[in-house]
Amino acid sequence: LPKESFENLLFGLPNFSYGWFNFTDSRGHLIATNTGNAGTFTSMVNIDKATGKGYVIFTTAYGTDAVTGLNMLMEKMMGSY
Repeated sequence: LPKESFENLLFGLPNFSYGWFNFTDSRGHLIATNTGNAGTFTSMVNIDKATGKGYVIFTTAYGTDAVTGLNMLMEKMMGSY
């Protein structure tokens, strides 16, 4: 797909666009995010439009504590890389 199609899928609508949430982080970067689970694992994907970087975390954990940990890890990764 062309770049414009990906940008529309991830950022075309405010806050939620075609299955992806999007928000502006503390650095002013537009981020597309998707977190999912199937009851036994949790995954999180963040795409930073400003840097062109994507961050993906897969875990075999599930539940509120797992999501809290993923959010902490994602924040650390995005601040470090």
